Amino acid sequence: MNDLTQGQHGKLEQLCNNGAFTQALNLTQTLLAINPNDRVAELYQLLVNIILYGPQTFESAVDRLSWHIDMTDLDRNLVRKILRICYDAAESEQDHARA
Repeated sequence: MNDLTQGQHGKLEQLCNNGAFTQALNLTQTLLAINPNDRVAELYQLLVNIILYGPQTFESAVDRLSWHIDMTDLDRNLVRKILRICYDAAESEQDHARA
């Protein structure tokens, strides 16, 4: 990964932390158009899509996360965030179903 890519990944984190999810999604699309194998951009794209649209639509993509091998610390951190959001959404759905 080059310095430019690392800088863009840092920008993605900053956009997400600031709640600028549409901008983050646009940046992931740009990064993936340049390098379709950019796993960090792919994970950020999944994270942002889940935040914006809910996890149900992206269930199969979340299931495929277990297929990733040789994950970096950043990859694992993003996967944790994704799974946490999915877990929280499932818990919330279960609470609503009980009410």
